[in-house]
Amino acid sequence: MGGQIIWLRIYPNGSGLAYTSTPAGKLPRVAVASAGYTGTAIIGGILLMFRRTQRGPRIGLFILGLLLLISCACFVRNAFGLASLISMGLVLILIGCKLSSFWAGEIYALVASTCCLNAITSIEVLFGTTSQTIGGVIQESDAVTVAKQLMLPYWIWATIWLCLALFMTVLGLMLVVTDTSPISNSHRDPLFKSSKTENFNDEEEPSIEIPSIEFNES
Repeated sequence: MGGQIIWLRIYPNGSGLAYTSTPAGKLPRVAVASAGYTGTAIIGGILLMFRRTQRGPRIGLFILGLLLLISCACFVRNAFGLASLISMGLVLILIGCKLSSFWAGEIYALVASTCCLNAITSIEVLFGTTSQTIGGVIQESDAVTVAKQLMLPYWIWATIWLCLALFMTVLGLMLVVTDTSPISNSHRDPLFKSSKTENFNDEEEPSIEIPSIEFNES
């Protein structure tokens, strides 16, 4: 849309304040105002879909951690935001690189599910308020911003965003369900594979007796 983020601040109560430069016009303002809710729901659903892949969780955790560190370097401008996001970024990278595939996948699913559920719980706030104080600054809600540009009541836009978040969450959770059979688990859990290998190696190999043949010289 031609805009840019000037700075970003994260606060202990989970709220955040982004100062952006947005071009004039209805479409850019609507896109920026709705991106926080629709973007979180869509990204969370996509992350859940990649949980089914073999390398998706490891790669996803590494990329998420790297993006958090890049965001801190480029946009975050308060102490709490820097401390919390840098810590989270480093932890996600270490999990993606060091933990087993099984545990990396479980933590990846937790992060993706939290992303979707956060979109749902945050949208609920839009139904009960038209403005809120973030970092000492009174801000109108994103639904009110969109309503002023497109004329429809703010609760209609909040409902649309809520339905999108629910849809992406359910879709992602449906796709992340995998087969729990022993064969499927043997591909995911290295401990399962090693125990099977040890049991196989412990079996005694059958012995074969070869009769000896003697030659008498005449």
